[in-house]
Amino acid sequence: MNDVYGVDPCAPTSAIELIHLLRLFGPSEGRFIADFPMDWIAEVRSSIGEDHPMAQARALEWLHRRRHALVETRHRYLPGRTWPENAAALHDEVRALIGARGCAPTQMSIDEALHDVDAIADASGAQIPRTREAYLSAAWPVLGISAKVVLVDPYFRLRGLDGPRRAQAARQKDVLVALLAEAQRRRKVEVFRIYVSCHSALEGDPQGTEFENDLRRAAAAAGIRDISLEYDVLEDLAATRQHARYLLGRGCGIQFDHGFDTARDGSTNHVHWLKAAELTPLLERFDLPDA
Repeated sequence: MNDVYGVDPCAPTSAIELIHLLRLFGPSEGRFIADFPMDWIAEVRSSIGEDHPMAQARALEWLHRRRHALVETRHRYLPGRTWPENAAALHDEVRALIGARGCAPTQMSIDEALHDVDAIADASGAQIPRTREAYLSAAWPVLGISAKVVLVDPYFRLRGLDGPRRAQAARQKDVLVALLAEAQRRRKVEVFRIYVSCHSALEGDPQGTEFENDLRRAAAAAGIRDISLEYDVLEDLAATRQHARYLLGRGCGIQFDHGFDTARDGSTNHVHWLKAAELTPLLERFDLPDA
C-alpha cells in the first residue's frame, strides 16, 4: 500500500502513453509518482510536445486529474545530471524506477510498466497491524496533499468513564497526536476536523467542554502551530447512523475498518483507498473538495 515510483518524465513519448501511465497512479490506486525532478508535470508535458493537439489536451486533462499522485522526495535533483543518474538516489524511497525504452536493468521500462500485468503490484489496500506506526504509514498521502483533512469515527473518544473506555481513549488520543504531528511536519494541512458521535465522544460531556479541552491538549502534544483542530458530531450531520471510519482529504479517502484504535493482540486493520463511486458522496457529505 502507498507505493511510490520514480518515473522518468521522458519515458512516455506520446500523449496516449502518458494517459495509460497516469491511469496506474493516484490515491485511489494507492500508487504515487515521485515529484522528481521538482515540477515533474512540466517536465513530462514537454516530452509529448510534438503530439496531436487533441491528444495533448486529453493528456493535460489526465495530468490535472492525477496531480495529487505526485509526492515530494527527500532528494535534490541535480540539473547537470541525467534523470537516470539522479534517480539512483531514489532507490531507498521508491518501489521501482520506470524508465524509457532501452533503460538500464535497474529500471523498469515503460513498455513493461504498461503491458506486463504483473509489473505493477496492487497497492490499493492492505491488512495492516493495529499500531500507530502502521496507521501513519497508511495515512501519510492524505496528510501530504490536503489542506483540509477529515477524520470520521463514530466510536472515537478521548476519555471514558470506566477502565476499558479510558484505555481506548488513551490509545486513540495517541493516534490522533501522531496524525497531527505528521500533518504539521508535512506542512500541507490547514484544517483537521474530527466527526464523532455524541454517544461515544461526548459521554458524560453533552456540551463537549471536556472534549474540546482534550482536543487542545492533543494539539499541544502534537506541537501543531498553524493547523485548526475542529470537531463536529455525526448526529447533527444526518439522521442515518454512520458506522464506517474514514480519513478523508482533497479528492481522496481511506477507509479504516477497525477505526483508529490500536491493539497489542496481533490483530490487523483492513485499510483501503476509496474509489470514486465510494468517495464522491463522502466528499460531498463532509464538505471536502473533490479536486
